[in-house]
Amino acid sequence: MSEIIVKKKGIERKRVGDTDIGKTLKEEIKDLEELLKYYEIGELKQRK
Repeated sequence: MSEIIVKKKGIERKRVGDTDIGKTLKEEIKDLEELLKYYEIGELKQRK
């Protein structure tokens, strides 16, 4: 008779923020939020 042993291995999921692309996206979001802040306080004017 054969015996099979099953081991559970915890799967560690990667999140977008943990990847190189995710880090780039976070930096771009930060830059855009800063631009928005300056626009809202009137430091930047909208182009026509």
